[in-house]
Amino acid sequence: MTITATSPGNTPGFSYRLDIWFSRDGRGREMAWYWSYRAIRAIRLPLADAKLFIAQDQANQVAGHPFRPLP
Repeated sequence: MTITATSPGNTPGFSYRLDIWFSRDGRGREMAWYWSYRAIRAIRLPLADAKLFIAQDQANQVAGHPFRPLP
């Protein structure tokens, strides 16, 4: 794949573009997650990094976990 001005690049530090979603724990604290294709599981991401990646258009924000139905 050739990266041009119109195609988004990979997320810095990853070999692909992250799909990030947000959830809350039992105490109401916000958490950020991404799907790891290599580990085949969801992995937590520091909240500040996740928000920065999305704000700089270096990652995609999705509605929720890719394999769970939305509530």
